[in-house]
Amino acid sequence: MRNRISALLLGTALAFAAANAALAQDKMDKTIVVKVDLISSHQRYKKVIRRSVKFHAHDEQNTANVGDVVRIVETRPLSATKRWRLAEVVEAAK
Repeated sequence: MRNRISALLLGTALAFAAANAALAQDKMDKTIVVKVDLISSHQRYKKVIRRSVKFHAHDEQNTANVGDVVRIVETRPLSATKRWRLAEVVEAAK
C-alpha cells in the first residue's frame, strides 16, 4: 500500500519529500493527521479523479490546529505510523 501511495504522489506535482496539505486532526499529543488531496484526470476518459491520503506527522510543540495549511517533510520512522514531521504552518485557519 505504501508503494502505491508513493507512486501516486510522485506522479503528481507534489514532491514526495515535502508536501503542503490541510490539517485534518490534532487530537493526539505531538501528533497531527494531515490530509493530502490528489486531483488528476483519467488518461482516456478525462474524468476528474479525486483521491486523498492521510499522513500522521510529528508536531513537537503542538502548534498546528485543525484547518491549517501545513508543510510536512519526510523523516525517519518515529512510531508505527509516523514517518513525517511538521516543517511549518503555511497558513493558519480562519
